[in-house]
Amino acid sequence: MIMNYTFKILVILLVISGCAKEEANFDCIEMSQNDSYTTIPFKKKTEVNEAYTIQFPDNYTGSGLGFVAESIGFEKKSNENTIFYFLYPCATDCIEYFGSKLDNPIPRSIEHPLSRIILNEKINFCLNEEVKAIFYHNNLKNSKGVLYMKTNSDYKIGLYVDFPHEYLDEVISIIKTIQFE
Repeated sequence: MIMNYTFKILVILLVISGCAKEEANFDCIEMSQNDSYTTIPFKKKTEVNEAYTIQFPDNYTGSGLGFVAESIGFEKKSNENTIFYFLYPCATDCIEYFGSKLDNPIPRSIEHPLSRIILNEKINFCLNEEVKAIFYHNNLKNSKGVLYMKTNSDYKIGLYVDFPHEYLDEVISIIKTIQFE
């Protein structure tokens, strides 16, 4: 009977230790600057969030962070029909430069908030082994993506990306340049 009890405890401990290892090992792209890209402001410092910058290759055009109609928006695009964009839900006096919050626990896939397309691919971006951003996208020829950025303890929408799927590596190379100042 003691042997049976010891065996059950041993099995439980092995299962628990296996789960802990699995949670600690996840794919994550380390965020870093790219010396050949141009740095621009991405989000302004306010009462509730830090300032952010992002880098783009020289072939991207658009105003970046600026006025769109009577609001503040962000837009950068390339000749290859890749576009990074976000219209902030506020007038010119934004307090928070983010959209809606990501569900907790972190889902494996999401529905794109604007187009209702399922985004079933997920990429984590880390800084010093801490996930700072999560990019959801699909694998269609004309792909869509949503970038959630960590603000305090939540992940909130920071950017939308529409891109030809063959440019996924370039999209990743841009996202990983986001700096939290």
